[in-house]
Amino acid sequence: MTRATFNTALRRFGFYKRQGARRQFTRRNNEPAARALPLTGLGSLCASLMIALLVVAVTGCGGKKIGEKPEVTTGYGKSSGKEYSASVNGTAVLKDLFRRAGAKVSTGHSITPKIDEFDTVVWFRDRFEAPPQDAILRLEDWLRQDNSRQLIVVGRDHDSGISYWENVVSRAQGEELIKAKRKLAHVKSEFYGRRMSTDTADCKWYTAKLNDYEAATRLRGSWAASVNPTAAEIHIGTALKSKLGQASYNSRTRRWQGQVPVLTANGQPLVTVSSLDSYSYGSGSIVLVSNASFLTNYGLVNQENRKLAKQLIERQSPGKPLFIESGTDPVSVLSSEQNHETWAWITKPPLKYIVPHFLLWGIFFCFVLYPIFGRPKKIESDVENTNFRTHVQALAKLLSRSGRRDLAQQKIDRYINRK
Repeated sequence: MTRATFNTALRRFGFYKRQGARRQFTRRNNEPAARALPLTGLGSLCASLMIALLVVAVTGCGGKKIGEKPEVTTGYGKSSGKEYSASVNGTAVLKDLFRRAGAKVSTGHSITPKIDEFDTVVWFRDRFEAPPQDAILRLEDWLRQDNSRQLIVVGRDHDSGISYWENVVSRAQGEELIKAKRKLAHVKSEFYGRRMSTDTADCKWYTAKLNDYEAATRLRGSWAASVNPTAAEIHIGTALKSKLGQASYNSRTRRWQGQVPVLTANGQPLVTVSSLDSYSYGSGSIVLVSNASFLTNYGLVNQENRKLAKQLIERQSPGKPLFIESGTDPVSVLSSEQNHETWAWITKPPLKYIVPHFLLWGIFFCFVLYPIFGRPKKIESDVENTNFRTHVQALAKLLSRSGRRDLAQQKIDRYINRK
């Protein structure tokens, strides 16, 4: 890039100001220019931070104006990402409770052979339909390998966004009340629309009985002994009823086998523990949770809800739980880790902080190294530019290309007879 091109670029972006025929930097006249300091060590770090602040200032940090309240998100069943990290339906708080109990929490988006390294699987399903058959068979095979393993399946029939906006509506006034009512109506329409569009959710493990979505006023079961039902904020709609047989006590193993509803809400099963001692798919246990009303980020704000979540965590603590965050798409069952883990190393610290910086500096490098018209080149030539004879020869070659002798003679005569 030539100096003239560089100066033009500076002028275009406002670094130069014109005053008459003079060009000067935006610093005041007679003011000495500050000496540039080398960007090493702390200076380089400060420069990177300054660039980051400029980017945030220019982009508005996701389009939000300064002083504007952040938008409440309702992404379901995950803990990372723009729509999930602070979502009322997220799982970040539940994962933190597992970690506080000493568990080493991991997250996956599909069922891979790596699942055999974990003793607990927590599956928040963001679908009202039944789980796919290949996922059921793979998880049964996983349960069959160890009788201490447990699978926690959380049904989808809940949206904490409804509870959140109902709470806001009860407190808001004026214009804020109108906005809150509009948000509440939007969340309800989305939730009930998905809920009513599902014909059946029955599978090999359970039947899904569709009931009216309502607040739970009566809690029964062993888990409800220390919970105040009037203070808890729990809802019940679709109830997951286990198909794994009637409950019976095995004196040899000193465990219940079959289904044991440890928590019911309004007479419907909310949490059912199914021990598989006497069944063909092994002796692990399946915990069926009809909905996540006491497990989401917003639900765990309630103290009584946290008591129920604690009992769920203490069933397998500390352990190594794996949260499967399959999202709205059907969960994938992979036979190899290769395709799933090819780029997973980029998303783990410290590389997830380093790689974006390298990409940013790489883009700057490309702009400098490869300008739109290419970098200036010096052409080596043996021709002496001051020799007039070379000009005459070049003009003769140019005229000869026309193939018209009369035109060439006309040009020569005009040159000789010029005044």
